[in-house]
Amino acid sequence: MCGIFGYFAQQGIAAPEQQQLRNGTTVIAHRGPDGQGTTWFDTRAGAAGSAAFAHEQWTGARAPTLLLSHRRLAIIDLSTDALQPMASDEDMLWLTFNGEIYNYLELRQELQARGARFRTSSDTEVILKAYGAWGIDAFSRFVGMWAFALLDRRRRRLILSRDRFGIKPLYYTKTADGFAFGSEIKQLVGLPGVERRANDRVIHDFLHYEASDCGEETFFETILRLPPGQNLIVDLDDGSFTQKAYYDPLEQKVEVPTTAAAAAERFRELLKESVRIHLRADVPVGTCLSGGLDSSAIAMLMREIANEAGLAIDRHAFSAEFDVPEADERYYTRLSIKAAEVRSHIVQPREEDLLADLHKLVWHQDEPFGSTSIYAQWSVFRLVQQAGVKVVLDGQGADEMLGGYASTVPFFLLEQKARQRHLLALRESWQWAQLQGKSFASQVPYPGLKRLLGAFAPSGQPATAAEQPWINPAFASRHAGNSAYVAALAPQPFGADGHFGNVLHRFFFRTNLPALLRFEDRNSMAFSVEARVPFLDHRLVEYAFALPSQFKMREGYTKRVLRDAMAGTLPEEIRMRARKMGFATPERLWQTGPLRALVEAAIADPKLEPYIDRAAASAHFERIRAGQSFSFAPWRWLNLSLWMKEFAL
Repeated sequence: MCGIFGYFAQQGIAAPEQQQLRNGTTVIAHRGPDGQGTTWFDTRAGAAGSAAFAHEQWTGARAPTLLLSHRRLAIIDLSTDALQPMASDEDMLWLTFNGEIYNYLELRQELQARGARFRTSSDTEVILKAYGAWGIDAFSRFVGMWAFALLDRRRRRLILSRDRFGIKPLYYTKTADGFAFGSEIKQLVGLPGVERRANDRVIHDFLHYEASDCGEETFFETILRLPPGQNLIVDLDDGSFTQKAYYDPLEQKVEVPTTAAAAAERFRELLKESVRIHLRADVPVGTCLSGGLDSSAIAMLMREIANEAGLAIDRHAFSAEFDVPEADERYYTRLSIKAAEVRSHIVQPREEDLLADLHKLVWHQDEPFGSTSIYAQWSVFRLVQQAGVKVVLDGQGADEMLGGYASTVPFFLLEQKARQRHLLALRESWQWAQLQGKSFASQVPYPGLKRLLGAFAPSGQPATAAEQPWINPAFASRHAGNSAYVAALAPQPFGADGHFGNVLHRFFFRTNLPALLRFEDRNSMAFSVEARVPFLDHRLVEYAFALPSQFKMREGYTKRVLRDAMAGTLPEEIRMRARKMGFATPERLWQTGPLRALVEAAIADPKLEPYIDRAAASAHFERIRAGQSFSFAPWRWLNLSLWMKEFAL
């Protein structure tokens, strides 16, 4: 796990710009404290041999045209031989790489059988050799997470590639004279010729829908992200570039068992194999652990793999805890810790910690985020660093591909209804309601029956008054019908009646998971920690999306295939725990308590005047303070205000 940076200018990079470009890696020193490297290139036709490149300082007779830089977090092959940018044996291929290729040992053996010789034990060199053997097709052989730039001097192209699901970030921008890319946006906004402009279209989605990380656009108008599963190829002769997808999970052929038991057994096999190869490292590996199903499953499989291999290793687990009811998961966390037999590290983030870290958190994230919930994760990764652990496994992705959110359940019920499985829809809605402590009338997917049952159901709490709109009307009108988030809701890859499959696909590829992966990357790298996500092994993802919906929800339980897969391994209280919490924080208390003055200052911030109606926002916040309603809107106002100040927008 590292940080990368590059700059290409077809007509040459002038000496003053060469000095400015060095900040492209300095500003992300947190991503790679174990080493750094810089290589300059003259990529013009005719430039050849050692005169075509130079390390650290350019000494050529004419200006260089390309810079590749790297910050290193040493995880595999800790020697200086694995420093980057790394060259192939004949110096015709160069690579700056962020991520891990977990099947590098298998690929290395295959390449050696073809005659390849290796001078390092790194996965970085495996990428170079694999590309030399198979070209761009090599990328489809990788099991891992990556964002890299590969210079092919022979074919005269620069290839940028991002892993299938966007676990590792990669941003780029066009300047007046060239093209730049990096691991974080902050590397690019300060470059010569890059204008700092807020992207109002993205800000509208953030304020209106609490959405971010949808598509290629970022909160910065001039900065784009390379989508997951895509390559961007720059032609070194004419400066043009093409962008092309190399991966579509729904196009993969997957064999699916016909019974729930067999499906669960296969799921377990794939997950266990993923955890096994995700443990490959030359440094200690730990895990993030809550009292939830996903992280507990990973921790238990880590224990099982270690025991089977006869490894007496010190397994570390890192958790965040709160002593307020809305975020208290201490009982289940301790249950997981005991069952997984880990060395436990626990942090209890306090409101004063949040206030002290707020500006750093906003700066590291690069873009606004929808709630303070990610502060729990931030605190956990700081704990990981303090314990001297450099790699942790985490459970991102399971909810999105298996339907772990309560909000996906209605789509499951609608899908059963649309496919004429009426008894199944009624039975599942009843069982779900029972497990969640909800009335059956509120969950049944048949409007007529819902009205009938509702007439006999006891009345709930009186409805609160409709919230006054707080988005600036002119701003809302200007962006109505121009939402990237709304556009992300449209595709139906599973057909018009595949409501459940469609919403999971949306959550996984377009909305929820992309944002969660950004939070995970920035929070972990802020403390020089590599976060790995075993649920995002592409073989497991493809299998999960091929499974029938009934294997994912059954008898009122979400993520049923995972629950069944972990039978006999997880404590039953965790395996069959019906209500989800996750990395929660005391959001309600924090917004109206320690953050109150900052929220009020944000409402009055002139920078937010184009976006929010101050009077309506103040009234909305007062209702929250009075306990009449609750929303994350005040945090979004505050976060947007802090972000604009932090990045001088």
